[in-house]
Amino acid sequence: MDPSEWRKILGLKMSKEDRKNNAKVNKANREGKSKKELGLRGRVTVKHLSINFSNSFYGLNLKIKDNNQSDAIGLASAWIIKNK
Repeated sequence: MDPSEWRKILGLKMSKEDRKNNAKVNKANREGKSKKELGLRGRVTVKHLSINFSNSFYGLNLKIKDNNQSDAIGLASAWIIKNK
């Protein structure tokens, strides 16, 4: 299953807040400013969305470095939903 397909099945989309934050981070990078001085938290990616899903839905405590496990959990969850 394609990653975009299982993310769509699970409804993993970037929120407006996440997109605005990413735009501010990109602008800060272009202007040579640090995220810290602007009070930004860094770019939010699809890996973050996957980890947030796994942690909230299954009550786990996965970190960013555990993104492969989180993707596997998301893939399996989408497969179960799709094949009900």
